[in-house]
Amino acid sequence: MNFVSFVNSYRIAEAKKLLLDSSKHNLTIEAIGNESGFKSKSAFNVAFKKVTELTPSDFVKQFVGAK
Repeated sequence: MNFVSFVNSYRIAEAKKLLLDSSKHNLTIEAIGNESGFKSKSAFNVAFKKVTELTPSDFVKQFVGAK
């Protein structure tokens, strides 16, 4: 694992927590990405899918929608 992948894994872990946090549901996915340290929506989406095999939207649908 290279350094960028290592850092992104921590950023994605934070993004997953934020996406599942009911107090953060008013934020857009882009805002969640920015709060997690990503500079652009596309970079966030690519990194998120690489780690989780889901887009951020699909992740929310799968885990928040299941509640």
